[in-house]
Amino acid sequence: MVHELSHRFFEIVNDEKRSATAVKQPILQLLDMRPVANTFRLQLSDGQYIWSCLCIHARSSRDSSTCATTRTNLPLILRIKQYDTNVKINERGYSRLTLCIRDMEILERRVPKIGNPVSLSAILDQKSRQGSSATGVMDTENKNPTGAPSAKASTPRRPVNYGGGFSSDVTPIAMITPYVSKWRVCGLASQKSNVRNVKSARGEFKVFSFTLSDKNGSDLRVSAFGDVADRLFTIIQNGDMYYLTGSPTIVKAADKRYNSTGHDYEVTVRNDNDIVHCTDRPLIGLAPLKLNVTPLDKISAAVGKNVDILAVVEKVEDVTEVLTDRCCRSRPAPPATS
Repeated sequence: MVHELSHRFFEIVNDEKRSATAVKQPILQLLDMRPVANTFRLQLSDGQYIWSCLCIHARSSRDSSTCATTRTNLPLILRIKQYDTNVKINERGYSRLTLCIRDMEILERRVPKIGNPVSLSAILDQKSRQGSSATGVMDTENKNPTGAPSAKASTPRRPVNYGGGFSSDVTPIAMITPYVSKWRVCGLASQKSNVRNVKSARGEFKVFSFTLSDKNGSDLRVSAFGDVADRLFTIIQNGDMYYLTGSPTIVKAADKRYNSTGHDYEVTVRNDNDIVHCTDRPLIGLAPLKLNVTPLDKISAAVGKNVDILAVVEKVEDVTEVLTDRCCRSRPAPPATS
């Protein structure tokens, strides 16, 4: 049995005047998906429009992982049991709704694409360029056919939460990429390092790093150099929460050799970036230990990546003398450890 989709759900939830009437547990079709950091970005359809959503809840992420185990599962039908929304500024400078899924249920697998849905983002961007409200979407067939801007400017929308949970006015860490024009994250600091002096071909410099974890369980590695490293070292304390504001200029691809957060990107704080204590939100609990366990026979496929090994030590060799090429003299080999 093919379930009936929640027709025009994305149009309604994007409309400031009608968003309160949106279905609380919409039925949508999952067309495609891709991993982003520790979660998934889903391409969903309501039969009329297509919208990209972020799946950030542990349970929904597990369901997404199940969907992704084989591409033959797609497309499939989902019931979104819990979600929240917030308005952000996208990479093109337009106000855009962010929809984060926190719990969902798979209803039916391998269902052919229903209808001929089109991208709602493209329609909203076109309306934004024409000067109309970026947060509302109007029926182009019978509402304001001339495309004239609304006489009344739309007011900022408050975050909306459906199904419980603490709504947020910050960017989920999982969404941080070089394509987000401006963002602010809120996270719990951990893994604070010491300020280290590093020598390179360009001279000696200081480096400091720590990890921010948000309420969704996503982690982000934050680094600083030079005087900024000294300043942040005195501010950051493990177990405290902080707001960090940034832009694409401080976001870069994560070096998987040294970054074990699972995020595709990391940030480098500069003097003009704001990082302040967060005192107006519930304390975020420490996330459970995350292990990226790699089987021993798959190690060759993980070159240049940070992986975890779970194995039993069967044999430990005695300490031996080895000859190094650099100094041409023997030295004791370090003892093998587990």
